[in-house]
Amino acid sequence: MKKILFLLMFSQIIMAQKIYELDYQMEYKEEIANDSTKSNYPTYFINSKNNNHLLVQFHQNNTISKFSFVDKEVLMFDTEANELQFTNNDIINITCDNIFKHTQGNKEYDYNIKIYNDTIMDGTSYYHYAIEDTKKVKRKKIKAIHYIITKENPDFQLFMLYPLKLKNSKKKEIPNGIIKMKYFINGENKITSKVILEKMTPIHKKIIIPEDCTLKTKGGLIIMLK
Repeated sequence: MKKILFLLMFSQIIMAQKIYELDYQMEYKEEIANDSTKSNYPTYFINSKNNNHLLVQFHQNNTISKFSFVDKEVLMFDTEANELQFTNNDIINITCDNIFKHTQGNKEYDYNIKIYNDTIMDGTSYYHYAIEDTKKVKRKKIKAIHYIITKENPDFQLFMLYPLKLKNSKKKEIPNGIIKMKYFINGENKITSKVILEKMTPIHKKIIIPEDCTLKTKGGLIIMLK
């Protein structure tokens, strides 16, 4: 397993690099339906003004986490690093060996956008909409993802696990805001899991990727409903 190179940079100048800025740390709890013993706690590091990229942290134990970074052009995945080292550094350098070019960067997706009545949680009203697969799916496969979104943050661009390039006609239907909760529906119209926001924190992190890397190709990685 390759390691991320974490390095706190001061005045050093690096040429030919691509810089991704992250301004919020979003801590979620994922609950698996019909199994209270299984819970995950993914943390998303996002740019609230640009939802083309994000970093996801999957906690493995008290010291090591797995990290996945994705944008519409490159994908770095299945990489692990020391949690304390990551937390204490604001600038993260990624080596070329960890970066892969995916095959769907220019592909647009034609999902159905369905708007529901507002959802009330703890006395607060939230937007509620779903992205649904246009094709018939098998019973156990995910056919829709429902989003419960805050109304008070219209400038906060919605982020997804994999930045999704929806057709322009569909983008206009999606409200901006913070994801308070999302849940997944399978082909039997049953909820398979829920992801609930527990904490969000402003941050100032940067991911630096060399632009002169020779990228290998990985296919089938930017798929939202699978």
